[in-house]
Amino acid sequence: MRLKSTFFLGLSLFFLTSACLAQYPKVDQDRLEATILKLATYGQDTNGTTNRVAFSDADIAGRAYVADLMREAGLEVSIDYAANIIGRRAGTDSSKKPIAFG
Repeated sequence: MRLKSTFFLGLSLFFLTSACLAQYPKVDQDRLEATILKLATYGQDTNGTTNRVAFSDADIAGRAYVADLMREAGLEVSIDYAANIIGRRAGTDSSKKPIAFG
């Protein structure tokens, strides 16, 4: 019985994963690297070192860049009192609790 349950769980996860992959874009290494490298340009000095002190012009510009990326991804963006950038996307069932990632 345990083997049968494991099989059906695995099969369910396969179909769930397949459905998710069809709905959302795959992780693209080149795109991800380009995004990170662009973020690194905010506060970059002539030596190529990045330094974004909190609330500096570079920090504010870098945070605006990240918030724009989140909006482009369809998230509602807010900033809390500790200056954390929070992106939220409503689920299909509003009675369920949200899932948080950090």
